[in-house]
This record gives sequence, C-alpha cells and structure tokens, in this order.
Amino acid sequence: MSTSTLLSSAVLALALFAPSASAALTEADVGNWTVGDCILAQFAMELTAHPPNRTNVTEPPLRLTVPVTAKADRDQSNCNLPDDKQTLTLSWSEKAGNGTDMLARNITIVFAKLNDSST
Repeated sequence: MSTSTLLSSAVLALALFAPSASAALTEADVGNWTVGDCILAQFAMELTAHPPNRTNVTEPPLRLTVPVTAKADRDQSNCNLPDDKQTLTLSWSEKAGNGTDMLARNITIVFAKLNDSST
C-alpha cells in the first residue's frame, strides 16, 4: 500500500470517527468499499445539513446516513486522476419523506496527496 493511500485512509478515518459523530452509528453501520487497488475504505457516516432556505428556524436539520448497502460507483470513482488525486463515489436510493417517492443519493470523497516538502 502506498504512502498516499495510507495517508488518505488515515485522514478519512479521523474525519469520520471524530468524537462529534452520532452515537447512533454502531459497528454494524460500518460499510466496506473499494476502488481498484488504490482505495480500501471502511467507515460509517452521518451527515447533518442545515438547508439555507429554511423558513422555520425551529425546523430540525437534515440528517443523512450513508447505508452499508451503498455501492461504489465504478463509473465515477477513479484511481488515476491528475495531481495524485483519487475519488470514491458512493450511490444509494432511499424513500423520500412522503414515503412513496424514491431519492437517488450519492456522495463523492476526493483523496489528494499532501504536497509539502516532507513527502
């Protein structure tokens, strides 16, 4: 495994398992994804968003959880981008708040080599 892959994995792990992460996420919520031989990812993720156009300030924030069933999108994920970048795109579907419509969800994580004099 290359140094840049290790660094990316370490940064991802630190960012996603930070103390502020929801206690509701458990080890059972941890998914495993790969992109070629460059990215091996294992994490649980919950995103909290505050929509900018809320009319009711007491409205709770939007919470999205990346399910373990999310799939690594092979067409959008890449090991060989310019500037030593790699991407992992996860895709999944879930029911909308109305319980009938389906929403297509995705998230892209970009891994980039730290360009400093120590590497």
